[in-house]
Amino acid sequence: MEDLKEFRKKVLKVTGKRVHKITNSAGVREAYRWLKKNKMIPSSESEFYKIVSTVHKEAIKDLAEGKEFKFPYRMGKLEVRQSNTYIKFEEGKLKTNRAIDWGETLKLWYEDEEALQNKTLVRKERNVRYFIFYNKHNANYENCTFIRFRPNRSLHSIVAHSIENNNISTYKI
Repeated sequence: MEDLKEFRKKVLKVTGKRVHKITNSAGVREAYRWLKKNKMIPSSESEFYKIVSTVHKEAIKDLAEGKEFKFPYRMGKLEVRQSNTYIKFEEGKLKTNRAIDWGETLKLWYEDEEALQNKTLVRKERNVRYFIFYNKHNANYENCTFIRFRPNRSLHSIVAHSIENNNISTYKI
């Protein structure tokens, strides 16, 4: 019989390292090339990357402390918000927006074959959900509605760790 680690790898279909690929987004390298092409950047490529890295670290630090991170030139701000979770019945079906606790779900599936067959999910017990929000309310640039911010996994995990340690206060919506 396989142990929990092997079962987890089999269910999650983990065979090696993750390959992250972003296909529809302009990154730091594209920004540097555009700025260089339009002669708008006086620094070298390595200095530009250091500046961007420093700004990213400051944003992560502010969000992990529960502060908002304001972008310069009225380009909006990043903030951590919270909303209430719910559990309700609609048309005979259970509806909820609570997050799935994948660690506990996989343990249940490992121990109970019927739960695996039925794909029974274990939900987290929190009454609030937290998310990172890009607030464009006071932003002053064209095409605001076409900009979307999707934080990466590492930023999510840093903010989640701060929330679990109660180091964060948020806006409630």
